[in-house]
Amino acid sequence: MSLFKQLHNGRYILLLLLLSPILYGQHTIRGTVRDGESGTTLAAANIQIDGTFSGTITNDNGGYILDLPELPATLTVSYIGYATRSVRVTAQTGEMLDISLTPVLYELSPILVTDEDPAVNIMRKVIEKKREWRARLNTYIADAYTRQLLENDSGIVSISESVSEAFWDREKGSREVIKSKRQTENLSSENNFAAASYIANFYDDDIEIQGFRVIGPTHPDALKHYDFKLVGRRHRDDRVVYDISLEPKSKLQTAFVGRIAVLDEVYAMIAVDLKPSESLIYPPPIQEWNVHYRQQFSNFGQDFWLPVDVRIEGRIKFGIIGLSFPAVGYRQISRLTDYRVNVPLPDSLYRSDDLLRVDSSTIAAPFRAEESEIIPLSREEELAYREIDSTRTFAKAFKPSGPLARFVDIEDDDNQASASAGSSGSVLTRYLSYSPQLWYHRVDGTHLGLKISTPERYFLQFYAEGGYKFDLERSAYGGGIRLRAGKQQPFIFDAGYHQGSQPRYRGDNASLLLNSYTVLTGDDDFYDYYWNAQFHSAVSYRLRKLRATVTLGFSSEDHRSLAKTTDYALLNPGHVQPPNPAIPEGVLRAGRLTVAWGDDYVPFGIVGQNRARLEIEHSDPALIASDFSFTRYHLTADVRLSTFFRRRILPNVIDLHLVAGTSSGGLPPQRYGVLEPSSRWTKSAGTFKTLLFRPYEGERYLGIFWEHNFRTVPLEILGLHGLARKGIGMIVFGASGRTWISDAARSRLTYTPRVSREVHHELGFSVNGILNLLRVDAVWRLDRPGFYAGFGLARIF
Repeated sequence: MSLFKQLHNGRYILLLLLLSPILYGQHTIRGTVRDGESGTTLAAANIQIDGTFSGTITNDNGGYILDLPELPATLTVSYIGYATRSVRVTAQTGEMLDISLTPVLYELSPILVTDEDPAVNIMRKVIEKKREWRARLNTYIADAYTRQLLENDSGIVSISESVSEAFWDREKGSREVIKSKRQTENLSSENNFAAASYIANFYDDDIEIQGFRVIGPTHPDALKHYDFKLVGRRHRDDRVVYDISLEPKSKLQTAFVGRIAVLDEVYAMIAVDLKPSESLIYPPPIQEWNVHYRQQFSNFGQDFWLPVDVRIEGRIKFGIIGLSFPAVGYRQISRLTDYRVNVPLPDSLYRSDDLLRVDSSTIAAPFRAEESEIIPLSREEELAYREIDSTRTFAKAFKPSGPLARFVDIEDDDNQASASAGSSGSVLTRYLSYSPQLWYHRVDGTHLGLKISTPERYFLQFYAEGGYKFDLERSAYGGGIRLRAGKQQPFIFDAGYHQGSQPRYRGDNASLLLNSYTVLTGDDDFYDYYWNAQFHSAVSYRLRKLRATVTLGFSSEDHRSLAKTTDYALLNPGHVQPPNPAIPEGVLRAGRLTVAWGDDYVPFGIVGQNRARLEIEHSDPALIASDFSFTRYHLTADVRLSTFFRRRILPNVIDLHLVAGTSSGGLPPQRYGVLEPSSRWTKSAGTFKTLLFRPYEGERYLGIFWEHNFRTVPLEILGLHGLARKGIGMIVFGASGRTWISDAARSRLTYTPRVSREVHHELGFSVNGILNLLRVDAVWRLDRPGFYAGFGLARIF
């Protein structure tokens, strides 16, 4: 043999030697885990590779697939109630490996009459052991696989899967990087939300359910909140597994009910089978929400007990009076394996608050369906993948029913996009939005108009509006632009012009459309009006981390008085509206500083909020040639505080609403602040409910409005669980406030303002959640005799 051939053959020998761990070490096996006596398949059986943090679980049909990094290897197969089995895998084992487990006798715990159930002492040791090993657990990385299914009464509607890498830091929390995705054809990749980071780890102190924290079974204070009872014992090899039931000590506390399994000697929780307690009551329009959690843990031969999986089954149903949606069933299974414990995590993971990231280098590749990173599909799921196509939309799968169903148009994003591309007419609706402008009051009469705007997602927006006031016989029109600039668009530039009638004071809870109802039913108009030709401009900067926005603005306005044009009322033709008062006319030029923090304002008190808004406006003839000279300060704030039953999904809360303002100089009445009233029958949070039609107004004003929402707790205490399940709750509320106008300012007015001569106090009671939409209020005035009743929109959250 020539030297060249020897070297050539030697090169291949060396290559084979280098590749031998890859060629001969990796071995993929698959099979089914069964009951050794009945042959029944075992779902979620735990399979671990000895000496590693790797393994898998079986699917609903007992099937599994597992990649072994090297041979020979030993598998440990465990299932509570069965004898753990060790299986040796060699190169001769083959690809298929079915495993049978032997059931062990389920032993009932003997009844012992003691002052303390044995389970209490067992859980005390579990909590103490957890405290010891959790103190040494700082970080981990794990490979994850997640599958989510949505179902209706006919079967599977969609399937989504992901392969990912999960990260956990004790101080910074969880992050996840999605490596690969797959979904049925009726889902886009963007709508595939399968992820392991959303799953609960029942070894945490607090378990998050739909954004709410619930005390976990191993919380340091769990013994104060749960009744633990020993209900049975089983053997797992030479150790005892304690079956322990738990339920909350208080029926008013949202916690868990079900069973957990604890391994003797090491006192580790190795499995949970739990669901939320009956006090989990969601507000309308949620009519039903059932969820069931199962989870297993393993220490992989180490000190730390980490999640092996989580299996979630649930059913949710939405609806209101006249509109009902089909129940949505959902299932999720997640498997975590190949843990790397107490290793450094990339700093880049925590540079943003995003829980999920996508690995752009791997996500475009085909889904790794044949690798052992996944749990095998069941026969039902395989059939769904073959049969579900893009025509099986969610709109069809969850089509609503009821008298209001014909007014509900549900479109799937993907289908809507493809349809809009097919017709020129729909292109306009895709890139422009239209909103009608319709109202009626004693100055305009009937106003009909239209506003056209570009979507908010564009960095440059335009809007234009126009309308005609039939009794005033004048047109109104305007337009403007908005530009977002900078990285993440923190800067916003606004400029626009508008000419039309305008309310003399601003009300947060009485829109022009709602005021139209008041006027047409024959009650006094809430507002006074003047004509305003206004140019405005502003620049805003958003401080995202502080949830705050700072705005500097300037406006130039030409104010003119308007007279009443009509007294027409649809239901009370004889009612005469008060005159519309004249205002001090002239050009009002002013600079404005606004600082806003927290949530965007939501009127009518539908939801609780944490927000504040401070506005300072200054007009000075010497600086900007204004006909007015004043400085005005206006503050509104909303605060929500939890009070009782804080561990419930929706705790009792008190909502505070503050309105305050003051001024200096010659403040014109078209800049007065107001404390809002209510209409005859409708009442809104943040208003005086015993004050009808016309507001208190003034140069200075202060109002405090509060509501304590007891939710469904009073009905639960009374045993009226049927009403509580329908979302009926109780609210106690009150308000205090007054306004001030100086004698000098009062002498210049052309009308008699409504000013509180003393502090207005009121106190009331509300039945909330009637028909899922409404509340009924009964309210007493305290500073003078008076009682009123009415209804309003329910406080939902």
